[in-house]
Amino acid sequence: MELRDKLVGVWALVSWQSTLDGEFHGYPFGREARGRLTYNANGTMSAILMKPDRRSFS
Repeated sequence: MELRDKLVGVWALVSWQSTLDGEFHGYPFGREARGRLTYNANGTMSAILMKPDRRSFS
């Protein structure tokens, strides 16, 4: 099975931190960032990333 086939599905963000040359630069969306990545068998991908305290649109 190729790597491409193993990645197909929906993935949850566990953590996200920024580094440059091995040096920590912070959490772009906060320590509790939320997100999902979706990889489809046809080669398309989508990402949804957000801060946990984002206000509702309503």
